[in-house]
Amino acid sequence: MICFDPSATHPTHSCLVVRKHDLLQKLDEYDLNILWTVLGEKHIINGRSSQDSYMGKLDISGVVHFKNGELVHLPHFVEKK
Repeated sequence: MICFDPSATHPTHSCLVVRKHDLLQKLDEYDLNILWTVLGEKHIINGRSSQDSYMGKLDISGVVHFKNGELVHLPHFVEKK
């Protein structure tokens, strides 16, 4: 077993636990790569006194992948009014 969710057998938070060395070895063995997409947004809320002081929101996205055995995050941020 290379990856598992400990909450399946124990009363804990749901997450993914990975044996990194074994995962990277299998990816290399089969000439594969793995990546994760990151998507999110942050609404900026403050004690504004008028509609003109609204700061908008921040869209957060990106890609995470392995490069030379290390995780690399390629972020992308877009501010919207």
